[in-house]
Amino acid sequence: MNKDWKRPAFNGDEYWINEFWKEEYAEDGRPVLVHFWSLSCSHCEKAMPALNRLLSRYRTSLHVLSVHMPRSSKDQDMDKVKQKADDLNIIHPLLVDNDNQISDEFQNDYVPSYYLFHPNKTLFHTQAGDSGMKLLRKKIDRLLGQLE
Repeated sequence: MNKDWKRPAFNGDEYWINEFWKEEYAEDGRPVLVHFWSLSCSHCEKAMPALNRLLSRYRTSLHVLSVHMPRSSKDQDMDKVKQKADDLNIIHPLLVDNDNQISDEFQNDYVPSYYLFHPNKTLFHTQAGDSGMKLLRKKIDRLLGQLE
């Protein structure tokens, strides 16, 4: 995936938890972080406290969307996804991607994974795995510094 790749739109019939995301929200000049996770992923669960601390730090300067990407049919139970999102304190917009449409558009195969987009929708940084919040924070700071 090259840096000229544009962030896919999230307008459609997707199922949202917490809040429905509208593409117009991203027109305010803030970067967008897209986070992929799955309820059956122990690494995702392990990474969430650090991600939540990071998101708290950037609450007013960054849009955050999570995408639940099922890894098996067991991961498609909406009640379980809602409960796990609540348990993990995911309070930002959460798209449930049971048909893998968004995951496929991102060409994403890994959870957890993170995609940081410039406000012009171009990819700024991507990474996968349950560690690396320090690197993600540095990339967010760098992007925000470029926008000042």
